[in-house]
Amino acid sequence: MQTRVARTGDDYSHGKCFPNFRAGADRIWRVTFFRTTSLVRGAVFAALSVESALSSKHTKGSVMAVRRARGKSRRIVVTAALVTVVGAGAAFAYWTATGTGDGTATTGESTDFVVVVDSASATGEIVPGGAGMTVPFTVTNNADGPQELSLVEATAADALGVAWVPPAGCLVGDYVVTVDQGLIGSVPGDGGVVNGEVLVTLTDTGVDQDACQGAVVPLHVVAS
Repeated sequence: MQTRVARTGDDYSHGKCFPNFRAGADRIWRVTFFRTTSLVRGAVFAALSVESALSSKHTKGSVMAVRRARGKSRRIVVTAALVTVVGAGAAFAYWTATGTGDGTATTGESTDFVVVVDSASATGEIVPGGAGMTVPFTVTNNADGPQELSLVEATAADALGVAWVPPAGCLVGDYVVTVDQGLIGSVPGDGGVVNGEVLVTLTDTGVDQDACQGAVVPLHVVAS
């Protein structure tokens, strides 16, 4: 048993490599040829009839009518022939294609909370054993989406977080700084704000604490 291998230059047009394709193509061509020749024969017959009519004794109006009919018949015949030929070959093949596309998606990042301590709105007074002073603050989330506020810390320290050193004779340990944890939770994005308060008190130690009079306690609040 021999196997036929198609090579460049093989005569595919005569059906040597694909006999089934050749048979199908022959049938389509015979049908197309038969239809076309039939239309051409009809056109020739119509033309001969028109010429015969012109050679006879007709009036001028009749001659013009026959000529118009002849031109119309020719146009119909040619159009029908073209439609037949094109329609016969339109079902042979089609192209297939593929395509690809690529892009990226960037994962968002967290945005630091903005903490503002409003010392000007503080209420109360810091005295030994007293109720202390309450200082309000806000935490703002400027991220695109909500962020979780899990901890708020307040200490007696400067903006860099360096612990406060009180005047001589005044003990930093006598001061107690606490913060309201009721604002813990999810903070809405796009400028969402939560409010909190820092409470500063001075413990009554039972001894002279005059050195602490007038001392300004810096507050450092961290939200995370």
